[in-house]
Amino acid sequence: MISGATAAVITLLIAIDGDSTILPGISSISDVEQSLTRIASDVKLDSSLRSAEILWAPDQEQDVMSRDDVFIDYPKLRNV
Repeated sequence: MISGATAAVITLLIAIDGDSTILPGISSISDVEQSLTRIASDVKLDSSLRSAEILWAPDQEQDVMSRDDVFIDYPKLRNV
């Protein structure tokens, strides 16, 4: 059981048919929500979703990730 707050890094990989899904630059949580809504709408059309995978770190329940860990492990990651 985690005794304190932990940071998390979530990666969503999707493969969809077509090239009409245009996503905004991500700089806020509302941009993330808008992008996920667009993806959800696009994959409903013509059953274009081919695959999806969600990855997250830390991946073990007992692991804790600090902000410093995130910056060290993912130096190009943008905080939203």
